[in-house]
Amino acid sequence: MKLPPPKTRAAIYARKATTPAAVAIDDQITSCRNFIEDQSWTESGVYADAAGSGSTFANRDGFFTLMAAAGRGEFSVVLVSDIDRLSRSPSAVLQIVRELDDLGIAVCTVQSGLLDTLGVQFKAAMDSSNAGSSGGRGRRKSSATILREITGPDEAVVRRIYSLFARGLDVGEVCRRLNQEGASDQPTASQEDGE
Repeated sequence: MKLPPPKTRAAIYARKATTPAAVAIDDQITSCRNFIEDQSWTESGVYADAAGSGSTFANRDGFFTLMAAAGRGEFSVVLVSDIDRLSRSPSAVLQIVRELDDLGIAVCTVQSGLLDTLGVQFKAAMDSSNAGSSGGRGRRKSSATILREITGPDEAVVRRIYSLFARGLDVGEVCRRLNQEGASDQPTASQEDGE
């Protein structure tokens, strides 16, 4: 896919993971700024979340500020250093890409260029086919299916998320409501133990 033309307004989003080996926000921003310069785009803002988990949207004010600015039409491209800066969940990335696409905003990564829904769907399918192999919040029911049984303290939050999506709310609104309700992004004991 062809990148947007010069002078395109681009917003940078950076998120530092909670792991010690995570790429620093400053390094992500520098990488994005270099990409913007190479494309002759115009930087329209930087949005960042420090020590934000990529598996949840709780306490990611920078992300919500980015999405609000997108809704106001402040830029035409969202640029991240890599796709996992948006979310570790391919299905969440797909929803974000779709929401931004509906606003006429492209999503681009320094690593891979422009993202499209087909590419993100493919990544989601590949990741779901490997579900359960790297741990997670659920327990795999059988090796023949990727259905998961949610157990423990996360069960209520997961059911709430599905309920909100079933009512037709978008990712941003689901996240805002979960934050208002005080949903935690802290790992449970089973996650810390590597289950």
